[in-house]
Amino acid sequence: MSETKLREAVAAEVRAATARANLTQAELSAKSGISTSALTRKWHGRTSFTIEELIAVADATGQPAAALLPKDIAVAA
Repeated sequence: MSETKLREAVAAEVRAATARANLTQAELSAKSGISTSALTRKWHGRTSFTIEELIAVADATGQPAAALLPKDIAVAA
């Protein structure tokens, strides 16, 4: 999976987790500590989430962090 596709896939998972948690983007920003401008860029897949940000999003949405990763991601063994 290319870096761009991965970034877009993670953003889609974050949007889905946010919707499942019944949060707005602004609420997710406040709960996760990610600024609204940075979250907007990440939300649309323009920039990547860091591991720390994904953990903050997971905590804010009540999801396990692994749920924010695309299901079809290839993991090297």
